[in-house]
Amino acid sequence: MENLTKDLSKLKWGQHYTSVESFFSIISTSKIRLTRSEFLNDPTDTKISNIFISKFTKVHREEIEKMVKQIGGEEANVVEAIYHKAPIEKYLRFILNHVNIYVMALTRDVDAIPMWNYYGRGGMELSLDIPGFVKDLSSSLDQNGRALIGLTDVTYVNEKMDLTNMELPERLGNFFLRTANEKDIFSKHEEFLKRNNFDTSVFDLTNVGQYTTYFINSYIYSLRYLALNVKSIDSEMDAETIFRTVYNNDLYIKEKYAWKSDVLLFFLMLSAALKNDSYNFEREIRIVYFNPSLDSTDILTNKYDVKMLQGQQYIRPYIELPIPHIAENIHRITLSPQTENLPIDHHAYLDVIQDFLRQHDFEKIKVDFSKRKIRW
Repeated sequence: MENLTKDLSKLKWGQHYTSVESFFSIISTSKIRLTRSEFLNDPTDTKISNIFISKFTKVHREEIEKMVKQIGGEEANVVEAIYHKAPIEKYLRFILNHVNIYVMALTRDVDAIPMWNYYGRGGMELSLDIPGFVKDLSSSLDQNGRALIGLTDVTYVNEKMDLTNMELPERLGNFFLRTANEKDIFSKHEEFLKRNNFDTSVFDLTNVGQYTTYFINSYIYSLRYLALNVKSIDSEMDAETIFRTVYNNDLYIKEKYAWKSDVLLFFLMLSAALKNDSYNFEREIRIVYFNPSLDSTDILTNKYDVKMLQGQQYIRPYIELPIPHIAENIHRITLSPQTENLPIDHHAYLDVIQDFLRQHDFEKIKVDFSKRKIRW
């Protein structure tokens, strides 16, 4: 796999295959749609991380029970009672049910038949300057909000794999995640911890099994701290209240335990980064948007359209972000091979597309037909 790097200047072009309708919308509005992850073409996409970690906790249940006792110390019975009320696998489900993740897909493959077949049938391939595009997209984020834009290579997995054998394409600290004001969240936190001689080992993790152990350990320590030090949770509370308290504590934590926030944010990144290996031919890069806040007033409102999947129509939620300088960040537009089968002269169609672009100030972009010949 060609690894991404948070130094986006080392990246160049990514291809976005899209329908005619979506292309028309992008050019007409200078806005891009990111689809809520549960409504992608493969609806299991963002559930894979939860499936893996839930399997991991079942296999290692005894070790986790020992971990709870050890971390609980003299008050182990208190921590155990809370953990049994609010176990880690249910906590992960709580996070994914309360934080919506939105995705835009790119690929490294240019003029690729499988991508035309699945995503660009009759549509277009946009060759995007990734550094410029991500910078432009990030500028649309609320300056005072907590919304994040991430960029990650997809890691292809199958449900039979063992977490302990799964390697990330980068160390955790190299994953690209930013807000409107902070260009590189993980590096900022890592540098802060190093500067104060605090533990930074979490940022060196490359194995998903090791990361999961770190996550579980962090969760149990938070249970102990909130139960025994702050006394804000107890075993009489319902599980959702415990989860919400732990989540908000870890998301906004400061000083030497600031890495807890990174462990949490990375789980959301990982949820978007894992995909079934049936699709490994796609060589996909994902642009990811999410707002980790649980405060509904801080969340971007969904928009909706109607899509068809496997012969059935459904209402799909998405968000729309402005990309005011997108014309500067599209290197080339390629028209699908299928356009050659339109019931009009295909050269006339090329003229129409170029005129459409000119009317929206995209006149400098090169437009051409795919070089592929496809029988459909």
